Amino acid sequence: MTIVATGPAHWHGYPDWAMDGPEPVRADAPRGIAVSLLTADGVYSDPCHWNWNDTGHADIGDVKVGPSVDDLVAALRANTYYTSTAAKPVTIDGFSGQELELQMPGGSYAHCDKDDPSDPGGHVFPLSGGPGLYTQGPANRWHLYILDVNGTRLIAVILSYAKTPQNNVDLAQNIIQTMRIEQGSA
Repeated sequence: MTIVATGPAHWHGYPDWAMDGPEPVRADAPRGIAVSLLTADGVYSDPCHWNWNDTGHADIGDVKVGPSVDDLVAALRANTYYTSTAAKPVTIDGFSGQELELQMPGGSYAHCDKDDPSDPGGHVFPLSGGPGLYTQGPANRWHLYILDVNGTRLIAVILSYAKTPQNNVDLAQNIIQTMRIEQGSA
């Protein structure tokens, strides 16, 4: 599938999967914002400790998740590492699904697993799968739109913080609500 989304002026794109808000904060705490598209094949029972198989990178989540939107929503809501809102129905470009928000804990992530030994801070991975998106800092808020695109689960997420300017949150929501999902023929 191909996703066509238009970003606002001064946002920075990673054409295959994400865009960050404007400089100087981009996706960084405490005021940043980003939009990302991803898939998930599982979740981590402890998103702070995702290298549970000792491979040095984010392994497949230790909590297996069925293929449906509802399966993923249930797995996310069952996790107690973060708080989550109740899911509610959403439709984007004619595809239905669920939306919910995850609020990551504040404080230091230095005790979390690291993908680079020289990195003083660790990373939190709520989901396993492509492209391997981790939280962008403590107290990161993830607004998830989990869609069923003819049997394929697509996740669009807005990453923000309590201090992210509301106008940037509104712009990010518009990116997702107006994106087009195009399916190629096999």
